[in-house]
Amino acid sequence: MRTNDQIILRRRAPFRFFSPVLILILAIILALLAGGWSVFWFMAAHETESLLQAWIEREKSVDRIWTCPDRQIAGYPFKIEIVCENAAFAGEILGKQLSGSLKGVYVTASLFQPDQINALMEPPFQLRSQDGEGEIALHWDAMRVHLNGLPQDVTAISIDGADVSLQGGIKGLGALAGRAGSVSSTVASVPERRAEDAYSFNLDLGNASIPVLDPLLGSAPPDAIKLDGTVTKADFRLGGTIAERLDHWRQAGGRLEVREASVTRGATKIAAHGALQLDDQHRPQGQLEGEFAGAEPLLRRFGINPAIVGAGSLLSSLLGGSKPNTAATNSLPSLHLPVTLRYGLIAVGPVKTSLAIPPLY
Repeated sequence: MRTNDQIILRRRAPFRFFSPVLILILAIILALLAGGWSVFWFMAAHETESLLQAWIEREKSVDRIWTCPDRQIAGYPFKIEIVCENAAFAGEILGKQLSGSLKGVYVTASLFQPDQINALMEPPFQLRSQDGEGEIALHWDAMRVHLNGLPQDVTAISIDGADVSLQGGIKGLGALAGRAGSVSSTVASVPERRAEDAYSFNLDLGNASIPVLDPLLGSAPPDAIKLDGTVTKADFRLGGTIAERLDHWRQAGGRLEVREASVTRGATKIAAHGALQLDDQHRPQGQLEGEFAGAEPLLRRFGINPAIVGAGSLLSSLLGGSKPNTAATNSLPSLHLPVTLRYGLIAVGPVKTSLAIPPLY
């Protein structure tokens, strides 16, 4: 047994001799891997920061100026984080020169896809008219933004928010107020319609309160608002004012294809689908197929007697609409009628209303 033990000891001796060497080699390999990963992380972080800076420069070229005075990079070793405290904005919105501030932006990106960015926004976002004639404040409990394809080829933008509220007013735009328990919005390019510069869009507001709708729908929110469709000939790379970009879109033959635009408040639902363009006087024109359920205030405003809504199919037939939908909100019959926008005027079925649409610019 002693001989065997000696033989065994002789066999283990080389292993004990080489153990420190193996450990040293493994340590060197791990150090090289860690160093290589660190280099890779710093390169990816630099690439992400460069993409964001390029996007800021691109926005500046179309007179939307974003600044981030306190920028920090973190997230090592497995993700990239860019923290921007006290972000600022200056530019044109709805024909007004505005400046604003955002308390904080926290950007995260994947090491392997630095052009895809998620941003967590810290409220509030405040906008002030540079002529001193108004201010708007936007608050929220949560707000996340996703950007895909920075900096030049942004192929998708999505926004998700919770408990979002808007308050304030600016001269020329009037008082602005509203809130929504949930906000979801996406704008994305349509690959199969790239030749048309087509972008799909959607907006969903849930548990919302929009005071401007009260005269039409009554004062009993919450509302559910949905907008879904496609816009063609959309070139977001253009500079100039909103009016100049809208006119370029009009001359290029741009269309707004509405798959669904709807507002639901209690027993009232108003929905439409169709297509719109701008005429040579810069007014919306086109035809939408409208659906009205429990919309007596709106029908009165259009000059339609709501007392005949209950006539159902007879009324629909007389006014050129389709058969009534008895499965509408709260089982009320819905009235299907074309809504025509032409020469700045609105007609519902054969009824020409007194509503006029002024030029957009």
